[in-house]
Amino acid sequence: MSDEDPVTDPLALPDVFSGMVFFLSPNLADRQKIQRLLITFDGDVVNNVDSSVTHILVQDLDVDFWDDETKQATADQPGKIC
Repeated sequence: MSDEDPVTDPLALPDVFSGMVFFLSPNLADRQKIQRLLITFDGDVVNNVDSSVTHILVQDLDVDFWDDETKQATADQPGKIC
């Protein structure tokens, strides 16, 4: 691992998701790949929606396609759904 400043280190990955906390719907396509990408670029992924969650990722914005777990988890967080 490099000790250089991440801004000037050409090998450093950008931390574009720093400070962001994601909940991924269980039926999200490519969920594992998305989770790895979010974590790689300094995002956090949680299994339950709480006050720390900044973004909720779902497969489809139509609630009729959501599983019960996602419906319940997002009931109080409609402004965070992507």
